[in-house]
Formats: sequence, structure tokens, C-alpha cells
Amino acid sequence: MIVNETNRYAEDFLAHQKEKILTQKKSRFQKWVPTTSNDVRVYLYLLMMMGIIQNPNLRMYFSRKHMLETPFLPNVMSGERFSLLTRFLHFVDHTNKEIAKRDPKLYKILPVSEYLRKKFQKVYIPGKEVSVDESLLLWKGRLSETRGRCVYMDSFYSSPDLFQRLVQRTTDASGTVKITRKGMPIDLKKKLKKGEVVSAMCGKLVALKCNDKRDVSVLTTKHSDEMQPVSRKGGLEFLNKPMCVIGYNKLKDQLLETFLLERKRQNAWYKKLFNRLVNMAALNAYILYCKAGNKKDHLLFRINLVNEIIAKSHGQNLEKCKGRPSDTDMECTRLTGQHFIQENSKTENYKVLRRRCVVCTKNRKRKQTRYRCKNCPGTPSLCLDACFEQ
Repeated sequence: MIVNETNRYAEDFLAHQKEKILTQKKSRFQKWVPTTSNDVRVYLYLLMMMGIIQNPNLRMYFSRKHMLETPFLPNVMSGERFSLLTRFLHFVDHTNKEIAKRDPKLYKILPVSEYLRKKFQKVYIPGKEVSVDESLLLWKGRLSETRGRCVYMDSFYSSPDLFQRLVQRTTDASGTVKITRKGMPIDLKKKLKKGEVVSAMCGKLVALKCNDKRDVSVLTTKHSDEMQPVSRKGGLEFLNKPMCVIGYNKLKDQLLETFLLERKRQNAWYKKLFNRLVNMAALNAYILYCKAGNKKDHLLFRINLVNEIIAKSHGQNLEKCKGRPSDTDMECTRLTGQHFIQENSKTENYKVLRRRCVVCTKNRKRKQTRYRCKNCPGTPSLCLDACFEQ
């Protein structure tokens, strides 16, 4: 689906912009070639790696500067190819008016979201306590309700009015709250000394403010204002904490925040949402992995996951890349394998792409060539003369 719609959208775009693109000699769109399922898998791998290795902007991932480079990423896919895939990434036929009628707000990402939603529902049933991840995308729409459960949320969402509405729908809620929210008790707006606690109740709703190191305000319909002793400093010291704060701390983990895939400057909302859905799928896979009795760090799980993706789609294994980088595998192929010269792929106007020769680059020379060795790992571009012999 993603492969077909991305290629369809790219073809339509290039057909409409053909004259303009041809007049620009250095237009990146001239280098577009149709994508494949392997291409998309590698693209997903790069997205997930970018969640693990955080850089300020995308260009830095493909930098060749020694201080900034992430060597494996540009070897798997060039920065230019990644940029083009991001530009043309599509999930629906943009000329199909029927799908827009089904869901006018989300139709551009609808097939992906529906597929993942069905998969999530099939493999996992939530328990009574549900945490609304605090790192959710900025969203001004409505959130779906979950009857008969307790929802833990961040101060971005919580308010006395929302909690009262949830109680009416037999749903408890608990979470931090901004003291300036409409409906918050006046007594909670005064500053507290260390160790002080003040609370107010309205029916089932409890508003509480406490000070340990700083003021913390909490709303809850699940807990009372009772306190519970909590050990500190290895059990040498005990401190009384409100039950609602203890419960919130257990379930507030921002599991997606640590490995964010979307970027603030990403303009296309549906691509930003797609990145979030990929991240959610990876997180849910980790939750199921833990539910099955496995014990593995979240970071290590993600590293192993992307290693499996790249091994299946690109024939390389990241686990081999440990310690000091080695050219042993490539050297063996170079000395014992057969080598065949092949022209680089062609652009839409049938011009052969020219890429930098890997041998010249290693010798600090800037030279481009239209040829490559099709059998060597990574199909390196090489000059026909001495560079190919080397």
C-alpha cells in the first residue's frame, strides 16, 4: 500500500512539474526512482534509529564530518534518497474522493491507522488502569473515552470539569494539574513549605497540593487524600506521600518521549502522525514482549528490532558492527568474489546518475563517476581506471 501510493503520488507530482524540474539542472527530483518494499523497510529502520540516536536536524545523520557522522545510516540509504522518500511518502490515492468522505480529518493516514488499530485490538486488551502518554502530539481534537477504567494523564489534559465528566461516564482519572485551571480551589493557590499538604474535595473529586522539593498539584477521582510512608535513601528514611502521587508516579512513564520519531518542523501533519504510529507499534511490541515474561531493556529491545529489520531487507546485521570498525567482510568479497561494472540508475530524463568514487573519497579527492560494482556490498561507485583495480 505505502509503496504503491508513494510511487503514484511521485509520478503525478513529477508529471505536473516536469517542465519546471527539467529547467533546474540540480533539482533533486530528477534523481527520483520508484520505491520498493525493501526501500520502505529501510526507511522505517532509519526512522527508528533516529529515535534512538537523537540529532538536532536530519542532515546531521548523513554528515560525513568525522565529529558528526553516523556511519551506518548513509551506507544503508543516502540522505538524498531519504529526503525524496520523505517528500513523496503517501498512504492513500489523493484523487479518491470516497476515502475523504469516510473520515475528513484523518483520511490521508486512514489506511495505516485502521490497520494498526485492528492489530492492536486483536493482540492486546488494556487492563483497568490506562496511562495517556504525556508525549502525545499536540492535538486540539477530542480524545476517545474508556469506560470502567482509570485514566492517568498529564497537566496538558487535566481539569476539574474533564474529571467530573469522566466520573459521569463511570471512568476514574488521576494526574497532575495546572493550578491556574478553571475550577481549581483557591486554597490550593497559596505557596507551601516543604512537607506541607493541602487538599479539597467535591464529591468523588479530590484536588491536592503538596511540597516535597517543589509544589505539585494533583487531581484524582480514584484516590482519597490519605498519606502513605515511602522509604528513601535505601530504607534509612521514611517520608509520607499522598496516595494519589504514588499511584500517578507508577503509571506516568513517558515511554514514547524517549524515542520520539516525529519532529516539530515536520509540516505535513499526516507524515508526523505516521511517525507517531510507527513509534506506537514499536512500543506496543515491547509491551507484549514484556507481558510474555521476557526481561529486556526498552532501548536494547528497539536496537534488536531495527537490527532484524535491516538484516531482512538489506542483508546486513548491525550486531556485527561492534568495537573497532573492520573492513574484513568487504575485503574478502573484494579479493575472492567476481566483480562486474554497472552503470548507476537513470533519472526520469534518462540521464545516468553520477556519484562520488569511494576510492577517490578515501584519498581525499572529489571525483564523480557514473559506474559502480554491482556485486560488492553497498554497490560502491568507482572510477573505471585505477580505482576499480584497487
